[in-house]
Amino acid sequence: MQNLPNKLTENLHSAIHAEHIASSCFGYIASLTKNGRVRAKFCTFADLAKNDKELLIERLSNFGITDFALEDKCELCKLKPESFSLVGALNLGLELASISLKFYNELLGTSERLEDKNLFRELIKEKTEQKDFLKKEKRFARPDKATSDFISSYCIPEVAAKLWNK
Repeated sequence: MQNLPNKLTENLHSAIHAEHIASSCFGYIASLTKNGRVRAKFCTFADLAKNDKELLIERLSNFGITDFALEDKCELCKLKPESFSLVGALNLGLELASISLKFYNELLGTSERLEDKNLFRELIKEKTEQKDFLKKEKRFARPDKATSDFISSYCIPEVAAKLWNK
């Protein structure tokens, strides 16, 4: 079994990658979404993910790890607008929020410092609110309008598999 600091830093690495992917994906989804209110939410989610990534990198540096490099684990940029659907975007957003929640719950359980625990609680709250918003929007989205479910059949399993590949 790994010792606690190694497990904590490993989970921080994974959470940073998840936020990096979320920021890219949400930004790209926002550029393709026609619904103004949903587009604004995806822009906000992208900005939050970018900020969260920086907070997590700062936490990682508290453990003396300063040479952290992000890998490109997502091929979303290869999606073409004609293969995009709002339902697929909402599904992707839900999956990314779910993955992040798993990381933050695990980080909360393995962290010992109160400052770190408070950060992870805030991130859990933020991702839960995102997930709730996306679930609500998905109920109102019209699946019959989706011409392709490319994101759901390709991107979500690929992103999830790569994030959990430690």
